[in-house]
Amino acid sequence: MFDQLKQADWIVLGTPVYWHDISGYLKTLIERISQTTDFEEALRDKQISVLVQGADPSDTIGPVTHIITRFAHVAGMTFADLEDR
Repeated sequence: MFDQLKQADWIVLGTPVYWHDISGYLKTLIERISQTTDFEEALRDKQISVLVQGADPSDTIGPVTHIITRFAHVAGMTFADLEDR
């Protein structure tokens, strides 16, 4: 899967909201990607977005976008907010 991410121009992640945060599956994916030796070089200059589903995403979008923004910053990606599109 990491090879596919390296080839992509834009990465769109999707997650349900569990207790005001991303799912454990997405957190595990981010942690595994960030442990790859060349992840910063491989993901640099890509755009990343997140689609969120939950009962009231407006209350939880802050914590979700915080972790995705932080991941994007560490990897040298640009967080692209789909609401602005």
